[in-house]
Amino acid sequence: MPPLRSDMPESVSPRPAPDGRLLNDPAIPTPPRLIRPGTCLRRVSRNRPEHSFLCGGLPVLFQRSTNQACGRFLWLIIILLFLFAGLPSNCPAAARGSSQTTAIETATFDLLANGRLIGNGWFASPAGFAVTAAHLLAENDSVEISSPAAGRRKADVIAVDRAHDLALLRIPRDGDFFPYLPISSRKPTVGQAVFSYGSALFRHQLHFQGIVSKTRPHFEWNARNQCYSQVYLLSAMTPKGLSGAPWVNDRNEVVGMQSGMMTWKGALMGTAFVTPAEAIAYLLKHKRPRPAATLGLQVAETMEGGAAANLSSSGLLVTRVLADSPAAQSGISKGDRILTLNGRKILYRDDFLSTVRNTGEGQKLLLEIKRGTESRKLTITPRPLSAGGRS
Repeated sequence: MPPLRSDMPESVSPRPAPDGRLLNDPAIPTPPRLIRPGTCLRRVSRNRPEHSFLCGGLPVLFQRSTNQACGRFLWLIIILLFLFAGLPSNCPAAARGSSQTTAIETATFDLLANGRLIGNGWFASPAGFAVTAAHLLAENDSVEISSPAAGRRKADVIAVDRAHDLALLRIPRDGDFFPYLPISSRKPTVGQAVFSYGSALFRHQLHFQGIVSKTRPHFEWNARNQCYSQVYLLSAMTPKGLSGAPWVNDRNEVVGMQSGMMTWKGALMGTAFVTPAEAIAYLLKHKRPRPAATLGLQVAETMEGGAAANLSSSGLLVTRVLADSPAAQSGISKGDRILTLNGRKILYRDDFLSTVRNTGEGQKLLLEIKRGTESRKLTITPRPLSAGGRS
């Protein structure tokens, strides 16, 4: 007997038996058939929408859906779940809601000096303590803040941290607490999305976003503060005038403050300089700047080039020496090259400045200086940055 085919049609036209009856008459019992193992036969039941498979003599039951659209809908749900599961957690499109943007809007204010808009700031506590950039303020400025939430109020400068370009303000309260932004206890990570809000060039209520590109300590010369500011870097096209604005994560926790931006011949280069959150937290808690040391000089890496640089030489080129600074008192001059620091060769500016900045009060540094063809070693004592004003 030949094996039965697995693709038998669901219905068969009646055909007469030798006794004149129809073979597929339901009144006639169907004799059992032998099925070769491994062969699948589909049989139709006329009483219920079920099908059975006889595979190798073993029945396997399944239910056919009467609505095929239901099955397609389930597949669509599964595909969407996979797509949403693949989205990054810090995706800007999914991270910011209306309540989150409202929080940063109400806690941020315009900063005015002598009645003129000069930058931004934000409330860091409900008691009226606020933070802005130190380079925005001069000693005798009359400082005010203006925001939709707080109105226009006078502000007092409580403390200044020029090593991180920070100024702590206090705004008198009328009994009500100010809306504020908490400081994040977690450092941002490279690739993390962050957000800012403020005014720039007299354009108000602007939103910005950026991506963290470098978290290691980085130092940029701040011409207004006459010292290096310790910052980290964002990939962000921030305009001039945004200084003092907060940068927050997707939980509206402050991860830094806008200090400046990278430019080349006046053109923005898409990199923002941001004061780290730990320096802000220290200033807010202690009402004084974190200890920092300086030599009172400006340096450049020899690989940067320039008329006075020797590209085949190592070390850092001294490009500026502040008057009455530890560097000037030790005899260092513009054009000198610093070859070693405490016996170690120097290649990068950030490594040199990080060591100087973290030198304790009264501790000495050993430098090897080269001027022309002559080299000499000298011992120098850094000065606390807070002493003697901006030097």
